[in-house]
Amino acid sequence: MTTRRTTLVGKPASTPTPAAPPAGSEVTAPVAGNPVQGPGTATVAAAPDLALEAALEAFSAGLGPLSDVLAPHLRMPPAGQRIGTVRHGHEVAAPVVAHMVRQQPALAGVGDPDAIERGLSQLAATRNLAGVLRNLATAVEDTGRLGFDSGWQQARAVIVQATHLARRDKALRLALVPVRDVLSRGPQTLASTRAVNAAVQTAAAMQTRAARAQQRATVTARAHARVTQAHADRHPLVGTPVSAAVSQGPAVTTPADAVNSGQGPAPGR
Repeated sequence: MTTRRTTLVGKPASTPTPAAPPAGSEVTAPVAGNPVQGPGTATVAAAPDLALEAALEAFSAGLGPLSDVLAPHLRMPPAGQRIGTVRHGHEVAAPVVAHMVRQQPALAGVGDPDAIERGLSQLAATRNLAGVLRNLATAVEDTGRLGFDSGWQQARAVIVQATHLARRDKALRLALVPVRDVLSRGPQTLASTRAVNAAVQTAAAMQTRAARAQQRATVTARAHARVTQAHADRHPLVGTPVSAAVSQGPAVTTPADAVNSGQGPAPGR
């Protein structure tokens, strides 16, 4: 099916033709490409920017009544409820199910085939309008960005020339101060924000590494203690005191022991 792009009022889009100015009146905002001459005035240059603004204002004013017509038919999900994307398989299966309901009397009371087909029709219509509006919004935003860029290039040329002349012109140097402050504030703020975020992330990473190192040290110390205890249990120390007195009875002192201990035999023996 071939779709022809039309405006919201249903008429083919066309370039508006400006009305002729009244005789003897002065033209203040001529349409681009149509320079006019008034009595006693020179040729007026085209003003496409003013024509764009006028067209946007006229479109916005005309869009209000159309939105009022469409608003009663639009629906929104309840608060807190999200609508998922429509699956392609559902779109393909829906007409098949509607046909099956019409062909099978046993399914007549389960679902309404007209409601199923009406849902498909509404989905197609809303997608068509949404695509037109989406493309229109993208074109409007791009037009605004390109228009600003064109003007900013002029402003940039002025700043460059003023900076060059400000070396010898004190008044111009003072006039440039607020411009430089505004232009330098954004990048500096952005850089400082990035630096703070980087410092916070670095500190968090250091804390994480320190915590992990402490955990590893604790695990290693516990494992070493278990190994040491197991080794001690398998190899007791030599010379561990044993209660020999209980197992062998009273100790007997021999003369050799007495001599070695510094106690000789009793005098006269």
